[in-house]
Amino acid sequence: MRKIGFLLFSGIVGATAYLGAWQTKRYFWKVEVMEDRESKLARDPLELSSLRTFLLDPASVGARSNADDAGDDAIDESEFTTVSVQGKLIDSESLLLGPRSPPKHSAPFENNFAEKSGYHIITPLEVDSTDSEGRPVKEVILVNRGWVQKSKHVEVLEQIRSKKEDKGSDAVKVTGVVRSGEGKPSGFIPCPDLVRRHFYAFDVPAMTQFIQTSVRVIVPFHVQCPHLRFL
Repeated sequence: MRKIGFLLFSGIVGATAYLGAWQTKRYFWKVEVMEDRESKLARDPLELSSLRTFLLDPASVGARSNADDAGDDAIDESEFTTVSVQGKLIDSESLLLGPRSPPKHSAPFENNFAEKSGYHIITPLEVDSTDSEGRPVKEVILVNRGWVQKSKHVEVLEQIRSKKEDKGSDAVKVTGVVRSGEGKPSGFIPCPDLVRRHFYAFDVPAMTQFIQTSVRVIVPFHVQCPHLRFL
């Protein structure tokens, strides 16, 4: 019995020590990631002519990352980099993303009596770019224009989408932080409501393809659920 007790006690001590070491390593990795993000956000925006080229090779335009050996958990070099891109906002193709809680440090977040549920407005930015062979192409970038409370999201979206587009107007300059989206939606997330242009997950490939395709609601919903992958 003493031997069994000793082995059991030793196993518990060993497991506790392993978990402690893992937590310590994880802590320092998180500190490194946060410092890397803060460093990126503190830099001046990178002037880009093509976001696609930057995502494929961030180092080509001067981006760098301090995360070197964090393995699969290392943040992408382009993530949280502030960039500026010129293009044309296609207001009529704006989408809803949500429901989501208000962003941290915003007025609704700080106010305990404010409405806590709402949506992000996503508008595509059309950029004149070139492909790998130098041929001119239209590049679509999704721009998060901000959060709006649930009681006003329909009104705000309609106001944005009803704007008259001036084809002769100059391109606008958009400055923002690069984010890759939320990845592949899980089976627990509802399918997007394509009629109302409402996405529940920030699925960048699906949103982009939905905007670019001329055939939208015709395809049966069950074919596209739960991931809505057109490609």
